[in-house]
Amino acid sequence: MEIIIVIAVALLFGAIISYNRIMYAFNRVEQGWAGVLVQERQILRTLPALLEQVKDYQEYEQDTQERLTRIRENLDGLFNRSVPNEIDSVALKDAQREGAELIRGLRFTVENYPELQASEVVRGYMRELSELEDNLAAALRIFNAQVASFNSRIDTFPNNMVNTIAPRKQRIQVFLIPRLPLPLSTAPTFKKGCNRHGTNHFSPHLSSQHG
Repeated sequence: MEIIIVIAVALLFGAIISYNRIMYAFNRVEQGWAGVLVQERQILRTLPALLEQVKDYQEYEQDTQERLTRIRENLDGLFNRSVPNEIDSVALKDAQREGAELIRGLRFTVENYPELQASEVVRGYMRELSELEDNLAAALRIFNAQVASFNSRIDTFPNNMVNTIAPRKQRIQVFLIPRLPLPLSTAPTFKKGCNRHGTNHFSPHLSSQHG
């Protein structure tokens, strides 16, 4: 009888340890996801401010605003989740693609106007965007590492058996979002025109084709 009690206590103690390990790994995932969202929010705050500075130099302002709207729409649903699901994975990838193309277009615009290159305000926003891109990439790497650790945790014995009873967590999607290259389908084209001073210039436009 005493042996049975000892075994039962040992099993219970082991189950509690497994449960706590699963929840600890899950909480780390939540923290990592929160870090990703912080960077996304900061990018969303910086982009409109930069667009305001260069709006007089862009021939494709409507396309730019539509792209910014799509980024916001893709991210809106993510900000209310503690952890992402598969639908969120698609939304974040779309937001990443749109954001990368928008920032690329802004860089080409700045490079083609000496006035913008000379503006400390514009240069400051561009530096901030570059830093935010790097911070977002780092946040995603941290998040992916924490997701991989969590998924491994709930897949291994005896945690997988404990998880079927409690807390019954599901595997979480890893975000594989590499830096976007510059393929021919999205390469910048330059349209000749006149700037507000009446001189010829070339302004960049990104193709709207998506794979």
